[in-house]
Amino acid sequence: MLLRFYKQSYLLIAAIVFALGVVAAFIAPQLVHDEQFPKAELAVYFMFTYWMLASYLYAHKRAMLTADQRNFLNSFAHMIAQVTACILQVAVLLLFQSMFLYLVVKVAGRLLENLIISRAYQKRYPHISTGAPTGWNRRKKRTCSPISKRCLCIESQASACSPLPALLSCISRTACPRASTATTP
Repeated sequence: MLLRFYKQSYLLIAAIVFALGVVAAFIAPQLVHDEQFPKAELAVYFMFTYWMLASYLYAHKRAMLTADQRNFLNSFAHMIAQVTACILQVAVLLLFQSMFLYLVVKVAGRLLENLIISRAYQKRYPHISTGAPTGWNRRKKRTCSPISKRCLCIESQASACSPLPALLSCISRTACPRASTATTP
């Protein structure tokens, strides 16, 4: 739930920054007082904006890795992406001498960093979803052991069982609520 809040917050911040960036792009020619504002400078401005926005898209996954004291994965992803981007940026500047391609490589480096962090996150936390809370809405197949009368939740997918009904039924020593194969002695 907290991770979903982080994701929504960072997406809101990214949307606000993007909107302000678009507004600033239209105001910039009036600030320069030049009749011909070069389109190339506007493209460079938007590439810097996209580079900055790319960091917000996976910030919730970075926060989860940091909270789990696995910040070394964030550092490793940053190092790999920076080294790769720097090598490619030098090659682009030597071969093409283009600032725009240099920034394309810079954005691609940030996206590579986000991809590495996303893979590490999915590998370490496959059970955590930041989407809609579907685990609580799904019908669960519950069975009760006839000996101990403890409720067991059996699901085909890896989502959390609702702990409250299972806990209450185990405390009260009654059959599981909505049990499909409940046996009561």
